[in-house]
Amino acid sequence: MSADEPYIVRDEDGDADDAAAWVAPEPASDVITDAIISESDLERGDVEPLREHVDFETLRAVLTGKQRPPEVTFSIGDWTITVDRDGAVEVTEE
Repeated sequence: MSADEPYIVRDEDGDADDAAAWVAPEPASDVITDAIISESDLERGDVEPLREHVDFETLRAVLTGKQRPPEVTFSIGDWTITVDRDGAVEVTEE
């Protein structure tokens, strides 16, 4: 994690869509890595660093609503990751 890394707020179940259950913001790399792990048989150490695949300024702009379209999509290994303005992370296998 670095000082310029954006944060994502997710609830206790890891779902950023339920505003009533939101807790504390977490580094985007943790949230996205957890999403990849939950959709694959990878372990945390197998997931490449987020910074190598997405520009943090672009990700921050999406999360703050300053970026149009209101989502960013990028690939890590065999996975396509989409993060939307609400902090929801969608992971699909390529």
